[in-house]
Amino acid sequence: MAPLSRALSGVILPYDFYGNHLDSKKECVDKELELKNFAKAGETLSEIWSEMEIDKFPVLAKYITPDESLPSLPVIDYSWHQKHVRESQYFLQIVKCDDRSCCTDFRSDVRLFLHDRFFPPPLLYKRHENDGRLLIADPLKDAKNASFFTLFKRLSIKLNCNDPTFKNLPYDYHCSTVQDILQDRICPFCGLYFASLKNVKEHRKIIHPAQRIAKKILKKTATRIIKRRNDEVLCVVDNNDAQDIEWLAIEEVINADSFLPSQESEVNTEDLPIIESIKDWLKCDWEEVN
Repeated sequence: MAPLSRALSGVILPYDFYGNHLDSKKECVDKELELKNFAKAGETLSEIWSEMEIDKFPVLAKYITPDESLPSLPVIDYSWHQKHVRESQYFLQIVKCDDRSCCTDFRSDVRLFLHDRFFPPPLLYKRHENDGRLLIADPLKDAKNASFFTLFKRLSIKLNCNDPTFKNLPYDYHCSTVQDILQDRICPFCGLYFASLKNVKEHRKIIHPAQRIAKKILKKTATRIIKRRNDEVLCVVDNNDAQDIEWLAIEEVINADSFLPSQESEVNTEDLPIIESIKDWLKCDWEEVN
């Protein structure tokens, strides 16, 4: 994605090429016009990317018009997901299982060193201040004085991280950007770790329905509701000192009903500058002085 994204630097895709399909609240009022504008954006991207080469190979990009007769994407099978997938913040593992009625044999010898099929969590290691023994570092206290090892060195070191907080050590245990929300991303019933709160919720609902009903749902307070869809809201919630943006069921958000569409203020367009051309808009207001 990096070369493709780099090619789009400075590119502006107008949302209203064939006309504005939004009202004053930025809500779609003309579905057909929206699809035409979207198609124009897709065709523009295709033209830009088709002029590229990546590793000396030409890029061929083509916008495909969605066919409403095609079946929609299937719903995630969380039973299959539980056996084959491990999620983390920056890494997704999809691995064959050992059930030969489900998956074919492994084509490599990966099981010789990955006995549990999945890559283990990368851990920070440090030396003891007094005797120099190798220790697993604390993810919060020792991050500056510790380092990660290569995969094979990590697999060869028989040091277990016995953190009583977790039933199964999450892959992001030493990921500094998610320390405050690790516990929220773990299924309280089986200990499986997910990369988002939404996936945890869906997993609990489908895999552990009885336990989920018995366990009181911990509701969250939203600081802002960004968008609604069916019975869910995309909201900003506080997690200790950090903020997280997640899709949550309305019943899981304490103050979801206080954010009503009617409370959204209309944008005042009277004081906004009129841009007649992209060239004028990108023109620099500063003059070079010798």
